[in-house]
Amino acid sequence: MQPWSIATMKVTPDKELASYLRLVGARIRTVRKLLGITQEGMSAHGFNMRYFQKIESGKTNITLGMLYRIAAAFDLQPHELIDPTRRFGARLVHDDTSGVPHQILGTHGAEQAAFRPVDPQPEDRFRSCVPLFSLAAAAGGFSTAAGVEIETWVVPNTQLPLHEGMFVARVVGHSMEPAIPSGSFCLFRHPVAGSRQGRILLVEHRDIHDPDHGGSYTVKRYRSEKRAAPAEEGGWCHQKITLLSNNPAYAPIVLVPSETGQVRVIAELVAVLDGIPG
Repeated sequence: MQPWSIATMKVTPDKELASYLRLVGARIRTVRKLLGITQEGMSAHGFNMRYFQKIESGKTNITLGMLYRIAAAFDLQPHELIDPTRRFGARLVHDDTSGVPHQILGTHGAEQAAFRPVDPQPEDRFRSCVPLFSLAAAAGGFSTAAGVEIETWVVPNTQLPLHEGMFVARVVGHSMEPAIPSGSFCLFRHPVAGSRQGRILLVEHRDIHDPDHGGSYTVKRYRSEKRAAPAEEGGWCHQKITLLSNNPAYAPIVLVPSETGQVRVIAELVAVLDGIPG
């Protein structure tokens, strides 16, 4: 199949056009979420929210003028949203004053790209692609029976086998450098099986106030000290849980016995997909 372009759009068969509309919609949705913009927030840019929802779901044709408006809202070039052969870039370019990423799609080769968005068939989900979440969504969603609503699927740039429960999320902050450069996209696995000792985990605790993520969740190396439980209880109990940063400039988070039972281990780091900091 030849790469699609605006010039060939009018002769593209209906089914292929529908597929491209879904792909473009998925790319627009992914960029919006990475920028932290809600669909309601697009109203501030002058977009009709209901129409924008149809664009993201690939259920309506998108005009060239609308494509230019969306690209301008994301500070991108229009072709970066419509070229299905173009991967997401490995580097996020930040505004020097706000720290907000204003360039999501790069010109790097496939070997440098963290992932590419797809519109998968049901049978391909968790086989060739995984969901893209924010850490906040993952931390909150996996704590409920309903789970996390999946809007965007991506093919991570890894040779590792994929399994159900895996997802891609962006880690911001310097606490885990150099292992996880700030702005890196990472592959995580939920749930965490076996011993947690020494593993890099996404954990949540109501008393955690992580300066990097601004929430009650964090990505840290997990260490625990245990002691025998009282004889009438049997087994063992945590004496202390320590959440360690790789960066020595960050103090460890130490949780005492009265707090350890409230620690939720959400997911384990599997791989850093993007080793180039934003």
